[in-house]
Amino acid sequence: MDIPARFGAAHKAKVVQAWRESELPDFISAKEWPASSPDLNPLDYNLWSYLESKAWATPHPNLDSLRAALIREWDEIDDALLRPVVDAYPKGLRAVARARGGRIEK
Repeated sequence: MDIPARFGAAHKAKVVQAWRESELPDFISAKEWPASSPDLNPLDYNLWSYLESKAWATPHPNLDSLRAALIREWDEIDDALLRPVVDAYPKGLRAVARARGGRIEK
């Protein structure tokens, strides 16, 4: 089961933007971020789908149950899963640099 798209991007959530504003005042706000910029967050394109599949394997009666499942699954991630994510990151950065603002394909 997928998390509904209506929840939007986590990095644009009001609570996240409020934290960013207080802790990282010089960082670009969600409103200033270019609309078509690539999202290089490895959590978004590698780990989030893994966590979703694990945490949503059984139905949750409420948000607290889902949150606990996500935290439990996060704590169980091992180096064998993380290593390819970390190793692929520089390749993604180079692809973005080569595209000079254009589209990149995975």
